[in-house]
Order: sequence, then C-alpha cells, then structure tokens
Amino acid sequence: HHHSGATDQPFWKVGERIIPGNGRDTPYHRQVFWSGVTNVAFNPSTVFPAGTSEAGLPVGLQAVGAEFNDHTTIAFAAALAREAPGFDFVAPKAGGLAASK
Repeated sequence: HHHSGATDQPFWKVGERIIPGNGRDTPYHRQVFWSGVTNVAFNPSTVFPAGTSEAGLPVGLQAVGAEFNDHTTIAFAAALAREAPGFDFVAPKAGGLAASK
C-alpha cells in the first residue's frame, strides 16, 4: 500500500492510505476493520494460510473462538496444517507478482 506521500498521517485518516487490488483502490481502514472486530469483542483469533488465489496471491483465513479460548483457535489452525492438504503457504519469488504485470 502507499501513503499518498503523507507519511505523518494517522492510519485511520480516510483516503490517505490506499491498498490497490481487484481493479480498485481500497482505504486501509477497511482492511484493519475485519481484524479488529474480534478484538473489540474479546474473542481470540488465529490467522492461518489457506493457499493461493488463481493469481498466485496468498489467501488467509481467520478462526475465531470464544473469549479466553485462544487454545481452541490455535489447535484448529494446527489441525488444518496437519490434516488438510493445500493449507501450506509458499512465498512467491521476489518480484514474481510485479514482473507478471
């Protein structure tokens, strides 16, 4: 993402930090909203890799549990890593995505 030339702006300032993707620019705060929803409700969450998109971009999922049950979401992500094929993430080679544009 870029900062539109304003590195001293707070992240929540709408329109100053943009994440390009899917043919449109999205304000940064829309991205952090989803990770914050569980934290505000005191629900633990574990984010884990779920493979890659057709474009080769990493895809992640978030397991959310009940309050004070961090161990459950961690165990769930660990079980997927152990049992479900395709839940491994392999980082693309440096410049690989940029070079394909």
